[in-house]
Amino acid sequence: MTVPCISKHCREALNLKHDLLSQYAAEIIVAPWLYENSTIYIISPWISNFRCMLRGKIIPDLTSPNPCLIEFLKFIRSNNGETRILVRPLHSLISIEKIRFIQRMIEKNISDLPISTLIHDILAYRDMIQTLLEIFQKSLANVRFMERLHAKILATPYRAIIGSSNYTLSGLYGNVEVNVMLLGNDAKKIYDIAQRLWKSGKTLSDVRIMTNRLVRSLALVADKDPRLLKLKEILERLINLSSQ
Repeated sequence: MTVPCISKHCREALNLKHDLLSQYAAEIIVAPWLYENSTIYIISPWISNFRCMLRGKIIPDLTSPNPCLIEFLKFIRSNNGETRILVRPLHSLISIEKIRFIQRMIEKNISDLPISTLIHDILAYRDMIQTLLEIFQKSLANVRFMERLHAKILATPYRAIIGSSNYTLSGLYGNVEVNVMLLGNDAKKIYDIAQRLWKSGKTLSDVRIMTNRLVRSLALVADKDPRLLKLKEILERLINLSSQ
């Protein structure tokens, strides 16, 4: 069985009446009967500390009616569940070549306008990096990384969502996205795929060398914008966690 679930903007743009992806995603994650010895997979090239709508339901230990990802992960852990996350490695999202291009433009005193545009592109991943740092610091989920990842899956053994949405604020609310929720045996098949994908991913330690290269590249342009300096500092903290 499949159920359409779409982004908020898609429903508004097309005047559709399907339920929102964020509602289904929340209900999959927080359904109490999933947690005992259960593993939930979130597979998305790009994640952020997104918020979901719970249709007004009050769930014990989850006080906010619109909880964010970090709150979900804390709730899952407190109920003996496990979350496994698979994302792209940061060096494949933030282009080292782009950073070096910014450096060359600065050295040649080229107009600030194209530089500002390039910096904005880099800063687009700031929330993802901050979210990953908090997840690692608080041991909220087991995170792995995969080059060229493009799949988007939210899976439990009972229900799964596949489609176009990254698990970010824009993926759930801002963009025109279409997804389906699978139930029963169909969900279990997707769950098995998610499990195999996650197991083939790399750990934070595995991608440490390339993340270090990214930090060294950012150091060359960090004085151009204080937000780049902050981004570099967050990445350095991530790298330090990988060696622990």
